[in-house]
Amino acid sequence: MKRVLREMLLRSLRAPLKAIISFIAAMLTIIAISQMRISIIRTQIEIQRLYNTIPVHASIKPRSSIDSAPFHDIGNLIRAWAVHGILDIENTYDAYLESGHSWAIITPCAADRSLPEDWLALAGVNRDTGIIDNTYLYDTLLAVSDTDIYISRNSKSFVDEIPGISRYLSDGSLVEDLVITYAPGYGESSFMYADNKPIPVIVSEKTMEERGISYGDTVFISYAILTSENFSIISWESWQHRLATVIGSHNRNIINNHMRDATLLPLAAMENMLYNEIGYMTLDFLIQSADDNDPAATRDTLIGIAEDTRAGWVALSLSVRDEELKAAVGSLEKTLALLEFLYPITFITAVVIGFGIAILLMNQYALNAAIMRVLGLPGYKIVLIYLAEFMLINILGIIAGITVLQIFRQGFIYRDIPVFTGAYLMAVLAGSVIGAWLITHRSPLELLQVRE
Repeated sequence: MKRVLREMLLRSLRAPLKAIISFIAAMLTIIAISQMRISIIRTQIEIQRLYNTIPVHASIKPRSSIDSAPFHDIGNLIRAWAVHGILDIENTYDAYLESGHSWAIITPCAADRSLPEDWLALAGVNRDTGIIDNTYLYDTLLAVSDTDIYISRNSKSFVDEIPGISRYLSDGSLVEDLVITYAPGYGESSFMYADNKPIPVIVSEKTMEERGISYGDTVFISYAILTSENFSIISWESWQHRLATVIGSHNRNIINNHMRDATLLPLAAMENMLYNEIGYMTLDFLIQSADDNDPAATRDTLIGIAEDTRAGWVALSLSVRDEELKAAVGSLEKTLALLEFLYPITFITAVVIGFGIAILLMNQYALNAAIMRVLGLPGYKIVLIYLAEFMLINILGIIAGITVLQIFRQGFIYRDIPVFTGAYLMAVLAGSVIGAWLITHRSPLELLQVRE
C-alpha cells in the first residue's frame, strides 16, 4: 500500500500542473458551493429574525370616517362579535381596545356611600326635562385596555409623527403630553377591574373641581343604555348605578376634543356595565408574521371578519400597516429567491466542470500510458493507477476546501456537503474512467504521437 501511494505521489510530482489543477478545482468548488449554501441559510435566518422583531400593526375601523349610527355617535361602531373574532385568530395578539359611553353622570356618593336622592341635581340635570335635553351635561366614559398606550397616543410626539392631526386643542392651547396623577396609595396597577368592588376611575381635573371630588373618594357612575328599541320607554328611573373609586386624575390633554373631560375606566368594567350593548371605538392589534405559515389566508380571514355585517353598526374595513416589515424584508427575500435559483444551477455546473476537467486532464496522461503499455503493463492496471491517483488528488482538494472553511469560521452545511462531495467525486470518477478508457484503448504508437 505504501509503495502504491509513493508511486502515485511520484507521478503527481512529475506532472505537478495536472495535480495542482485537479486539487484547486476540487477545493474551490467545495468552497463555492458551501459559501452559497451558507449565504442562503444566513439570509433565511435574517428574514426570520426580522419577522420576529418587526411587528405588523393592524386595525379595524369604519370604512368611511363620516359614518355614524344612532346612539353610537361617540364612535362605538365596532361590535363585540368582531373583537372576539379577531382575538380568536391564532396569529393575532396584543390587542388594544377603547370603548366609550356618552350617557353617564359622575356624582359624589352620600356619607353612607349610598346614591344621593338628588343625584341628578348634583350634576345640574333638570329632572323635568327629557333625557336628550340634558346631553350637554353628561359625562363621557372612556374605557381603555392599556393606560400606557392611551397616554402615548395623546402625547406631543405622537401628534408630531402623524400628518393631518391638529397641534392645537379646542381651547387653542398646544398639544402637550397627557399626564395621569395617581392618588396616594394608588398606581398603575390599581387600574384593574374586579367583581364586587368599586370600579377604579381616573377623572379629569375639571370634573374633580366642578363636582367637589377628591383623590380616593367613592363616587357613583350613573348611566343609561339607550338603543333604538328601548329609546321610547327609557326613563330616569331606568338608569343604572355603579360604585367607583377615584384613583387619579388626568390633565385633559386628550387629542380628541370630545374626550377632554372623559372619565377613564378599565375596559373590563365597561364590558360588564354594558353587556351585549358594548361597542368599541378602537380595535388595534398585532399580527404575528413569524409563525404564520399562510399569511395570505390569515389576512383573508381578517378581511372576512371586518367586512361581515355583524362586525359593526356601520361598514368596517381592515387596515394593515406593514410598510416597515416590507421595506426590511423585501430586498432580502429577492436576494434569497435569486440565491435559491442559482444554487442548483451552480451545483450542477460544478459537477459538470469536475467531469470535464477529469476527461481533459486524463488525456494529458496519454504519453505515460503509452510507455507503460510498451513496457507490458496491462491496460486495466493503468486505468486503476490513474483513477486512484486522480481520485486521491480530488479527495485531498475537497478536504482542503472544508479545512479552509473551518479556519475562517465559515462552517458548512452537513446535509449538503456529503451530497455535493458524492456528486462531485462521482462526476470526477466518471470523467476519469472515460478518459482512461480513451487512452488505454488506443495503440501505443498512436499515443506516443500525442505530446504531453
